[in-house]
Parts: sequence; structure tokens; C-alpha cells
Amino acid sequence: MIEVHNLRILNKAINTITHATLETYEIYTNFFAKLKIEGTVYEYSGSDMYSCLEYYRLLLEERGLFILCYGSRIDTHPSGMLRDMSGGFKTYLLIWGELPTIVVNMLDYSDENIGTVEEQKEYFDKWRVHIKGEKN
Repeated sequence: MIEVHNLRILNKAINTITHATLETYEIYTNFFAKLKIEGTVYEYSGSDMYSCLEYYRLLLEERGLFILCYGSRIDTHPSGMLRDMSGGFKTYLLIWGELPTIVVNMLDYSDENIGTVEEQKEYFDKWRVHIKGEKN
């Protein structure tokens, strides 16, 4: 079954919002996502929806565009088990100094802490080192 997600895209350079749709569906173990934005259609398939979102984020970042959703926040990251169980549609909201307990829908709207894929990876790496340091 195809699900349609309405997204908001931020153009940081001129501080404007564009609307887009992301159509998602799964066939066996492959996830497919079709992004429609400003009259252009992009298609991608990956191992889960998290990998599809990351692909689109990187594609749009080149144009200064950012998807306003939980999956684009620098302070979110899924565990491997959460990716497997949700098909990559769910992610953890990471609170500094705390173990992850808050699960959010990756494609739900959020305009807080939006960053690049690289910024998100850097935050996760620092958060993970900090958590491991506190446990020892």
C-alpha cells in the first residue's frame, strides 16, 4: 500500500517554505520513496525508510533545502533494532546525557534543531561517546 506524507521543505537562504509529498511503499525487503517537489519527481529505493530519507536530505542539501521533520533533526537517530522493527520510519529523540527512550515518527513535522546529515552524524557520535563515558 502506498502512503503519502506531506512534507515542508525549508529554503534556508531565503527563509521560505515549499510543500512536497513523499510517497512510500515496501516490496518484500525493499523500501521505495518518491519525492515530489516544485514540479520535479525523484525516486529512490533503499533498505529502509531511514536510508531513503538520508538520500533525499543529501540531495536537497546541495540546493540549500531542508526537510522539516524529526528525521532531519541533529538530535535524532534510530537504533538498528528500531530500524528493523519500524522499517526505518521511527527514530529516537536523543537527549544529551540520557539513554534513548523517546520514539518519534521520522517523517512527522518538526522545525527544531534541523541540520545537515553530517551535523546529525557528528551529534550522534558525540552523544554516544558521552553516554558511554557516563556508564563507565
